[in-house]
Amino acid sequence: MCRAYPPLGSGATARYRQGMKTRIALPLSMLCLLFCAGASGGETTYPPIVRIMTFNIEDLRPEQITQQDDRVLEAVDLIRATGASVVLINEMARTENGRHAALFAQMLGDGTDWTWTYYAPPSNTGEHSGMDLDNNGTQSPDDDGRAYGGDSFGYGEFPGQYAMCLFVRSDAEVFWDDIRTFRTFKWKDMPGAMLPPADGEGTGSWFSDEELGAVRLSSKSHWDVPVRLADGRVVHLLCAHPSPPGFDGPEDRNGRRNHDEIRFWLEYIDGAEWIVDDAGGSGGLDPGASFIVMGDLNADPIDGDGRENPAKKLLDHPRVNAGFAPTSEIPGTSRGRGAWEETDTAAWGLRVDYVQPSIDLPVRGGGVIRGSADIPGREPQNQAYGVSDHFPVWVELELGTDR
Repeated sequence: MCRAYPPLGSGATARYRQGMKTRIALPLSMLCLLFCAGASGGETTYPPIVRIMTFNIEDLRPEQITQQDDRVLEAVDLIRATGASVVLINEMARTENGRHAALFAQMLGDGTDWTWTYYAPPSNTGEHSGMDLDNNGTQSPDDDGRAYGGDSFGYGEFPGQYAMCLFVRSDAEVFWDDIRTFRTFKWKDMPGAMLPPADGEGTGSWFSDEELGAVRLSSKSHWDVPVRLADGRVVHLLCAHPSPPGFDGPEDRNGRRNHDEIRFWLEYIDGAEWIVDDAGGSGGLDPGASFIVMGDLNADPIDGDGRENPAKKLLDHPRVNAGFAPTSEIPGTSRGRGAWEETDTAAWGLRVDYVQPSIDLPVRGGGVIRGSADIPGREPQNQAYGVSDHFPVWVELELGTDR
């Protein structure tokens, strides 16, 4: 079945609020004409398609979801208009009872025939270590602001800030019992770990022996979430949001961590035996398994401040399909980097957000959503959305076919 979604742009928030009150039958959009209708006479039909999206929504707080403020409603409207079946949200604060993720999932489905489920396990962000991980002389869990966040296993000024949440529409099935998480994996246990020295000269160790026994690789977490798509194939969603390579000193501890957080997926794809998940299971991905690496990786394969270019290493991996790069032609000017390039996914002018399928998955298209002109069937508006400092990135897979 083809379903249409409300348009974006001027008045989108008002239209969504009205849709929450009254369930309405929406007209078929050009989106459906492009991807659901067959050729005249029924001679040819397009195979079914699925869209996978990642979106860093920029420090979304629980109270914003509860109040359903305009930024939240615009984000919901944007996701629905794109027709994505799977959406990874970065920087959505996590709450222990999951109430806010459940509310966001409900908002995604309101006024449609779809239901949504969510996955929001614990995050390292804002989980205080009890140690002085940033070496600023204080280690008290009673600290606040940057002093508290700098001593947490992943930077967060309160527990669950900047966490991740995966939303899956009812046309896909999550294998809940087969999910693997790697939140507590120790950084030191990665062979050849790029652990930070005490200074910019590469001497000594930034972390004490006690700290090395506790420091975790993931700044948020790493997830392997198997999902069965409409044609029956199972795809492993490899979700992460590595630390940005900055906000540190000459020891470059965040740049080193960013490199190793991305490298983790390269080793996982290769089936590395040293990997141990949070349940004690060892080993990486099975050979030949389909996967999608997705999330805000905080690394650009050409520009940026990354150490030893981990994004390029990912794109160069023989099992990663790097032949298609999502783009947008909507113009804009970044902070200090000039005009946006077509592959830039962040407002400051870098490609940092990825939906990168394995080589066996047939990619039909995709894009970076800076405005309504980037969504098929929408009235073009060359004006970037103000929902976040990142733009949603999506890839469209053609089901029922092989590459």
